Amino acid sequence: MTSPWFQHIRPEAPIRIYLFPRIGGRIGDFRSWPDLLPPSVGLSFIVPPGRDHRVTEAPFRRMEPLLESLSAAFPEREGTDIFVGYSMGSWVALGLLLIFQTQQRKLPTQLIVCSRHAPGTPNPAPPTRHLSDLEF
Repeated sequence: MTSPWFQHIRPEAPIRIYLFPRIGGRIGDFRSWPDLLPPSVGLSFIVPPGRDHRVTEAPFRRMEPLLESLSAAFPEREGTDIFVGYSMGSWVALGLLLIFQTQQRKLPTQLIVCSRHAPGTPNPAPPTRHLSDLEF
């Protein structure tokens, strides 16, 4: 079954990396990845509404409905799955993993978080929202 949530490269590969983009991210952000990986590794780009081939669809404004919809569309499969989240995509990947855990579904073997601090840890960067343009 095909879902608009995914664009697959090498879908038959035994190892699959699911790529969760940043807010406003597109498939093109990961365009070099297929050439860097062996044939045994497939890629599945997560494509939320409002991006790429789903640009005419209204984007989600809240995390819970996004996670519910993505969870329902997520395929059950054999093989090794790895979640890679970039920035806000890290929160989506973690949220999906937690839903899978609650539903006792197969979990990815790894969750890789990029450009985001871990949940429950303080942000190492000092706040900048109070700075003037010159200070920023």
